[in-house]
Amino acid sequence: MTSVDSCLTAASYRRWRGRVFAAVWLGYGAYYLCRVNISVAIPGIMAEFGLSKTAMGAITTSLFVAYAVGQLINGQLVDRFGGRRLLAVGALGSAVLCFAFGFAGTAAAMTALWLVNGYFQAMGWTSTVKAMANWFPPRSRGRMSGWLGTSYQVGNAYAWLLAGYLVAVVGWRWAFWVPAVILAAVGLVVYAVLRDAPEQVGLPCIEVEDGLGADGEARAPAPAYLGLRFTLRQSVANPRIWLLGAAFMSFQLVRYGFMVWAPTYLFDTQGGNIRAVTLQVIALPLAGSLGSVLSGWMTDRFFQSRRAPVVVAQLLLLAAFTFVFPHLPRGHLWLSVAFLMLIGATTYGPDVLMAGTLAMDVGTRKAAGSAAGLIDALGYVGASVTAVASGWLADNVGWNWAFVLWAGGALLAAALMAPLWNYRPPRREYL
Repeated sequence: MTSVDSCLTAASYRRWRGRVFAAVWLGYGAYYLCRVNISVAIPGIMAEFGLSKTAMGAITTSLFVAYAVGQLINGQLVDRFGGRRLLAVGALGSAVLCFAFGFAGTAAAMTALWLVNGYFQAMGWTSTVKAMANWFPPRSRGRMSGWLGTSYQVGNAYAWLLAGYLVAVVGWRWAFWVPAVILAAVGLVVYAVLRDAPEQVGLPCIEVEDGLGADGEARAPAPAYLGLRFTLRQSVANPRIWLLGAAFMSFQLVRYGFMVWAPTYLFDTQGGNIRAVTLQVIALPLAGSLGSVLSGWMTDRFFQSRRAPVVVAQLLLLAAFTFVFPHLPRGHLWLSVAFLMLIGATTYGPDVLMAGTLAMDVGTRKAAGSAAGLIDALGYVGASVTAVASGWLADNVGWNWAFVLWAGGALLAAALMAPLWNYRPPRREYL
């Protein structure tokens, strides 16, 4: 390859990487419009149907159960068929189910619709991780995953703001109808813009672009799909993936504890103004964006792509902030917001590093979807537990014990991540 060809290839790579990143950032962020909107709608739904927090927790859990199962299935599908199609199909399917949820008239109907929505939502993350793994090598994955994490943090904040406004002005049902229309439109845009891998647009695969090959010579790219045996070996038969999954399951106790129940906790303890509550709770994902970007950058800049040291440190801080939060003096709005920001900053860094960056590092780009699917599936077992258990604890023994559960999840996750302290992605046949 001549120097001119190399320059042209490098310029094309930069242009396409920008396009791919923009597509997955917009696409996955929009998924949250039809996932976390229910958190802001919970007080209105409970009031209309006379539901307890335990019953409402069961409805929200239905999504997590289907999400966990869907991750196992869709992780394999995305490695076989690519992220572009599944990301679009998941967006359109979730939009239809979310729109229908706005018409639900019984708790049973809401549970069924939210359950099926969970399966389509499970197409989002595996597709996003697969696309990122195909386009970005390990040396830049921490940094790029950190920026990718801002997609669902901004999406989370926007979803809460939009839902909070709609609930306050026109009622909780509109908090499902409007986001559904937006997500469907974004799904169509993503399908038009995204491409699964460099090879699809005439560029060399990232191993060639990264200079891997015998004696420094670029080798021919591998087939797009290496078969079920390979993806299972890199995911189900990989002890590091199971360790990551166990840590992520514990971590989701705190992440989804706050995501599902923080608006209701503030609603209960600070008065029934859902718009004021929403303006406070968006501190979690907004500060999370900063934590995500800094965490990913630090792993590449200071730890030679070792992710675990940053994850463990943040999880220990998260446990401390979570335990203190319900004991803050009432009536100090800015103190509450400051702690929510600290909690958000130490939540979303570990989230994207465990379920995204490390899934690519350990599973390789050829099985990144399968690895991310298994890790996320185990994580949503934890989300399922915390959605119901936190509601039950709040109903029966008080909110403080829910926070103890969440802090304990962060501590256990830190302990499970410690054995991976020195792991970094090796230079190997498939990056």
